[in-house]
Amino acid sequence: MKHLTPSLALLALTGLATTTASAASIADDLQIKVKGYVQARATLGASAATNNGTDQDYYSNVVPGTTTPPSGVNGVPGSESQALNFGIRRVRLTFEATNTTGWFSNVTLRDEPIELSGDSSTAPANGNTNGVQIFLAYIGKRFKTDSLEQELKIGLNKPYNSDSAIASDQQLFGVDRPLSTLISFEREPGVSYKLTAPFLRAGVDVQNGTNSNRAALAATGPGSGNYDARPSPFYSARIEAAPGKEFMAAKKTESYVGAPGTQIMLGADYQNSGRSYAVADQERTMQVYGPDLLVHYNGLTFLAEYRWTKMHGEATAGAAGNQDIDGKSWDAQAGYAIATEIGLVIEPALRFSVMNFDSSQDERSSWGLNTSRDNAVGNMAGAFTNAGLSSAALASGAANLGSGSQLDVGVNLYWNGQANKTQIGYLRWNAEAGDADASAFYIQQQVTF
Repeated sequence: MKHLTPSLALLALTGLATTTASAASIADDLQIKVKGYVQARATLGASAATNNGTDQDYYSNVVPGTTTPPSGVNGVPGSESQALNFGIRRVRLTFEATNTTGWFSNVTLRDEPIELSGDSSTAPANGNTNGVQIFLAYIGKRFKTDSLEQELKIGLNKPYNSDSAIASDQQLFGVDRPLSTLISFEREPGVSYKLTAPFLRAGVDVQNGTNSNRAALAATGPGSGNYDARPSPFYSARIEAAPGKEFMAAKKTESYVGAPGTQIMLGADYQNSGRSYAVADQERTMQVYGPDLLVHYNGLTFLAEYRWTKMHGEATAGAAGNQDIDGKSWDAQAGYAIATEIGLVIEPALRFSVMNFDSSQDERSSWGLNTSRDNAVGNMAGAFTNAGLSSAALASGAANLGSGSQLDVGVNLYWNGQANKTQIGYLRWNAEAGDADASAFYIQQQVTF
């Protein structure tokens, strides 16, 4: 789905932005809040190599918005990484409305990332124009009893899974966890339900299915083998439990910035992409599921995840054969926050991730840094749109899902908790097989208001 044009939403909300406080009481039972955050960064010495070891100057040779070099370029021997690159990783503005009867709504605007030519609405070049988008737009209702809260939402929203359960402004590193983006799909409108108890949270989502090749589907017309390959709904489910209500975190985050206390939460996650017509004569479905553990003990915050991935390709009329690609991936990260006498909190952080998207054999990945410039690894969503995908192609390097290992090392400086923090980090990714690798050093400043 294309993101909705925000002009009318901006016009309707202009009056809210001019309030002198972040929360304005419009009526006795209605409150509107305006909030946002910006993550500005500098990346130093980002580099990558193809699966035959050829140097690849990522920032100079990549086509903006893609993971491939320009036509005819497959690595430039002797090319050097761009020494310094500036960018905006996140820029978001949120308008929230609530009232005393439990109704609420959210409209969130974004324009991100802004890094290469064509990345923002101010530089609409190379076919990679983001522009201001409506990122979230939903309404909901909360129902509360003495110990239970139920929540129902409808609209354009993130699904309740391990990616959206931890907001990007609460991350331990200035890059995403590789396992948080295993299914990367166009968010569609849908409905979600969440139940919160003293030591339990559970939720489910159903959203419109996405079709990554709608244009080609429409062009084939009735009577072709592709015509009936319509998408089915995306759905996900998640549950989080603690050994007692005193261990249940009110808010899940990758760092508690040294806050005193103990939280222990075990989670389980399931996501199903639904059937998607992605390549000629094949419908594809992806499933991602597995457990995770979050532990907070005073200055320590620890998070570990394990995910199984399953991609199934179903041949449509006139095509030959089906295919199944199964994988297993995991990550573990920890940060330890140390308070200083001047109010600054310093937090060293470490993460190690292993991605194995085709567990039947070693994969020769052919590319390093991905489209968001967040992680070196790609993601399993590449299985949808790669027409030449097969186990043989993954083994030879002709196809790429990004299997390998990634090390992240960093330190966070909290000037005012998560509202004002500096993140300094280094990442290094190595392919499961072959000579492909990628690395980057970055400094990111986040301000939340």
